[in-house]
Amino acid sequence: MEAQAKLQEMVQSLEHQTWRALQQSGSMLLPFLSRDCLMQFPMGLKVSETSDPSLTDIMLSDAFIPWLRYDLTDVVVTALGREAALITYMAQALRPALEGDGEVEFNARCASVWRLDAEAEKWLMCFHQQTPFEVT
Repeated sequence: MEAQAKLQEMVQSLEHQTWRALQQSGSMLLPFLSRDCLMQFPMGLKVSETSDPSLTDIMLSDAFIPWLRYDLTDVVVTALGREAALITYMAQALRPALEGDGEVEFNARCASVWRLDAEAEKWLMCFHQQTPFEVT
């Protein structure tokens, strides 16, 4: 298997692992994140280990609601050198509603950057961004 195909397979696998982790709890995501990971969410929310609340605080919060299911489509992996890659995709996911019965649908264009972390000796997510959209 050529290097680009291996990279694509690995990064897609890692991204799916993060979504599966978030089906369990926010804490399950933490081993996939670099220490300097930055995440940007809708409504201007930008979180990192230095934000208040921190990324870890948010992932460990009792307010975290795990995803019920997800689907990633239109997946593209782009090498950013030998030790980093960008993955972009459309995510469609469901989580329980905050109050009462039912589910809340989430549709977004997402992007993550993964890099080989020399200290951890594994690939870690160092950036994630979500741009929600309405399904018509």
